[in-house]
Amino acid sequence: MTNISNEVSTHNSDFIVGDVVVIKTPLEFINRTFDSDELFIVQDVCGLQSSGITILVNGQRVTAAESELRHASIAELNAKRRLTAIEQVLAEVS
Repeated sequence: MTNISNEVSTHNSDFIVGDVVVIKTPLEFINRTFDSDELFIVQDVCGLQSSGITILVNGQRVTAAESELRHASIAELNAKRRLTAIEQVLAEVS
């Protein structure tokens, strides 16, 4: 029987599969840039050093750098979208 505290972590990430995230900065691809106010669900955490986070974008699996994503706030979960910086501040004080 394996003791949970003795299990070896396969990645060093703040994200786990199932987390709800938003895009912090537009995702840069070779031939285009993608930005969206949608909420995304983490599908996979790649690599031992957490080299990427896989999310589902328009039915396609896309791997983004961890620095390009952040966890959705409670206000964003309630709004079902990424909030602007001003909306985020207003949500925090109300």
